[in-house]
Amino acid sequence: MSRKYQLLGEHPTRNLGVVAVALLAFAMTARAVAQETYPSRPVTIQHGSTPGGSTDIIARTLAAGMSDRFGQPVIVDARPGAGGAVMLGGLARAKPDGYTLGMPISAVVTQGPQIQKDLPYDPLKDFTPITKIGDQAVMIVVPSAFPAKNFGDLIAVAKTKPVTISVYAPVNKIILAAIGSTTGAQFTAVPFPGLPQGTAAVLGGHVVAGFNSPNTSMGLVKEGKYRALVVTTARRAPMQPDVPTVAETVIPGFDFGIWYGLVAPAGTPADRIDRIYREVVASLQMPKVKETLANAALDVSGMPPKEFAALIRTEYERDGGIIRKYNIQ
Repeated sequence: MSRKYQLLGEHPTRNLGVVAVALLAFAMTARAVAQETYPSRPVTIQHGSTPGGSTDIIARTLAAGMSDRFGQPVIVDARPGAGGAVMLGGLARAKPDGYTLGMPISAVVTQGPQIQKDLPYDPLKDFTPITKIGDQAVMIVVPSAFPAKNFGDLIAVAKTKPVTISVYAPVNKIILAAIGSTTGAQFTAVPFPGLPQGTAAVLGGHVVAGFNSPNTSMGLVKEGKYRALVVTTARRAPMQPDVPTVAETVIPGFDFGIWYGLVAPAGTPADRIDRIYREVVASLQMPKVKETLANAALDVSGMPPKEFAALIRTEYERDGGIIRKYNIQ
């Protein structure tokens, strides 16, 4: 026996036995993992907004339905910061076992990473899409005293002189750029920290128009303080079905809004992704879940994983083109 071979041990048969035992232990562990009934312990859904807001309400409503379906607690973990980027950065490093999920909004997946270059995640590589939970319409509103009675009127005004409009998220700027490049309308975006401040600016006459959401604007519309001119999604908002879409009025095919999705860390087993998807879809059909999400102005979806992945990539490329063309920051 050569000394070279003996470096592996004095007895080759004993070496083979050690290797065999190790392989058997590995196989038994892998088999145990494969046979584990998922989920066998609580599942966590993380989101990137503050507790008590609309995102938190959507997450907790969905989690309640999933808990009933799973037979295990589904816990909601709010991790605010950087518009949701803090949550996704942590999720990208989480164990890909199906027990830690994330519920991002579209902006933090398709827009934010192309505006802020140093984010700690790659939206196209670090996550496995599960489903689009639903869409939330974006509205353009004006004070009731403003002479524009419909969106076509506002576009006509904006073609003659720039119209100031409150914005509070990157998607607002992207929508304005898309509308302006197609119609020739001129808008001056006036940024605000959030929707409440933008709403106050419209009501106070500091801007001509503003972006809003169906659930936030509905009360002001009923009180006669606001006029909702249009929604920017392809479908009308169920909460305010009388408000037309941009596609119906001035730009056929126009579709920009906010969606809420469910994703897992990249590498999560396909069978667990499929199980989560099926239980989410079933949860979205529960009467109580449907009612609560409708009150949050969410038009539920339940899009299959492959379609959701294709949607993310398509919107990432579309939004990136607009961001680069108009230098949106």
